[in-house]
Order: sequence, then structure tokens, then C-alpha cells
Amino acid sequence: METVLKVSNFHKSFGTKEIHKGTSFELFRGECLGLLGGSGTGKSVILRALVGLERPDDGEIYYKNRKVHTLSESEWRPLRKEIAYVFQNGALFDSLSVLENLSYPLLRHTKLTQEEITKKAIRILNQLDLFDTEHLYPNELSGGMQKRVGLARSLMLKPEVVLFDEPTAGLDPKNTILIQEAICKLSKTDYTSILVTHDMSTALRVCDRIMLLEDNKIKLTATIEELKDKSHPLYEFIKGVQN
Repeated sequence: METVLKVSNFHKSFGTKEIHKGTSFELFRGECLGLLGGSGTGKSVILRALVGLERPDDGEIYYKNRKVHTLSESEWRPLRKEIAYVFQNGALFDSLSVLENLSYPLLRHTKLTQEEITKKAIRILNQLDLFDTEHLYPNELSGGMQKRVGLARSLMLKPEVVLFDEPTAGLDPKNTILIQEAICKLSKTDYTSILVTHDMSTALRVCDRIMLLEDNKIKLTATIEELKDKSHPLYEFIKGVQN
């Protein structure tokens, strides 16, 4: 299996609080990797480090065999077109319409015409069951729709890796299912992804492999197939959270 992202012996502290003490894992091409763990275990810190928004105190991060944790901000900018971060709240620009939100990254990073950008935006919106929303503004969308529009915007530059930060947090069951379906659609295409979540049903439905972050490092890892064995220690953790 081809490794797309690799985190090796990652250490990170904020003041006197140690968050990561030797976290290590690999992300393989084409998989959806779930990252579970309680609040404060540093799940989002990992995602932020993978796009250069946090730097490790020690350890290394590789993207396609390239050492990236030492890159400058200007060196990171082109890589963020390849590694998309889907923020928990969608992170949409309130003053821009849905179409304008989706157009923004392409206007900045490509030479496509507005007509070409509009066609691409509407195609992606339709793929995520967001029909006829292009002229709406974020305050006219439900929370679940805002998250899906945020996902749509992250796909406009056709990234190689998509990082999901709690995509179903705060959603009702109907919108949770819609987000799950959207991620499942991606998994059938060319995307590689990491899913940070507290939602066990989402992790079990959309992920190929699940990791548990505990005691400041990756404690357990299992494929979905391995979790069919109910004696697996990670299954015990999942059962405890679901109960």
C-alpha cells in the first residue's frame, strides 16, 4: 500500500500541557482513516499539523515522502491545494453566496473562467445533494447544509487528501446520515481522507481503518474487518462509547 501521509514520533505541548508524546501513524492512498479519542486528546491538533497550522515540538511529518513539518508558510501554500481541511463549522464566508464561497479558491489558484468555475461548483453541489443552493447565503442554510457546502468548497481544487474535523458534530440524525453519505461517495472516487469524530456510527460506516488516540499517542488500530471480531480491544472501547 502506498503511504500518502506519515506522522512519526509527533510531540506537541501547549505551555506545560503535553498533548502528544510520540504519536505515529500512516495514511494509505484511497483509504478513509478514522481518528477517535476523548476531548483534549489532540485529534484536531494532528489535523492542523498536517496542513502546517501547527508545528511539532519534535518528530516528523511526511507528505508523499516529502518532509513537510519544517516548511515555511509560503512553501505550505501550494500544498494546501492538495490537502484540504474541512472545518467543523464549515468556515464559510458569511458575506458571500454559496457559489462565491466555492469560487473563491479557484479564482485565487487557477486561471479558469467564471463560467468554468460555476459549472464545476454546481456539479459538486449536485453530487452532495445541494441542488439549487448556489445563490443562497450561509445564514439561509441549515447547519448540515453549511457543513456540506464547506465540504464542497474543499473539493473544488480536487485535493489528494481531505481532512474532516468532526463533520457530524451537532447535527440531527437526518443531517448526520447526509454527511455520512457524502463521505461515502468520496470514498468511491480517488480521495484519501482522515476523519476525526466522536460519532461511532459515522466512523464505522465510512472508515476503512480506525485509530484510538489515548494517553498522548495512538493506542489501538484496527480495520473495520478486524472489528467484526468482538474480542478486539478497540471494539471494547467503541462499545463503551456507544453505551
